[in-house]
Amino acid sequence: MRKQFLMGIGVFLFSGALYAGNFWPNSGFEIGSDGAPDSFHRKGQDKEMQCWGSPAASGNYSMGIIDNRTDAFSSWMSEKVVLPPGTAGKTVILQWKELCDIIGKMRLSVTFRTVENDLIRSASVQIFFSGSSDGWSTQSFAEKSQTVDVPADAESMMITLTSSGGPTATGTCYIDNLEVVVD
Repeated sequence: MRKQFLMGIGVFLFSGALYAGNFWPNSGFEIGSDGAPDSFHRKGQDKEMQCWGSPAASGNYSMGIIDNRTDAFSSWMSEKVVLPPGTAGKTVILQWKELCDIIGKMRLSVTFRTVENDLIRSASVQIFFSGSSDGWSTQSFAEKSQTVDVPADAESMMITLTSSGGPTATGTCYIDNLEVVVD
């Protein structure tokens, strides 16, 4: 029994769950393979811009984009995550840590889908990053949060980090400890 309990704690800690009530998988980006964290995949015109590793707010990994090109963009797109029962129609809180230095804008996007997998466009949320985040000069991650209303007909959600906030956006943006909790 004790061995199973300790193994359960190890899996919980290794999965990156940092806040009570978090339902986002691999939120610390610590689990992955082939240069990508589990539950996210590479998208965009230049997949070489994406990085998974250090610096990290905690553990050994963060997820980031280093975009030095004005003629291309790159994205990390999550797999579809089914919402916990009773979440539709409520508010969720996104919590993350960021380390960014951007000319122009990059963004974190939140989208929702119905049980039929239809995109609920009216509920999409765009969170923009620009300039230097608090702590950039000391390489310290800044804590951020954003509330998001979940549509009543939502069954799942997706999160995307992208450098396509504008045609000339360049810079570096790392996120870590991405958590989603029901408010």
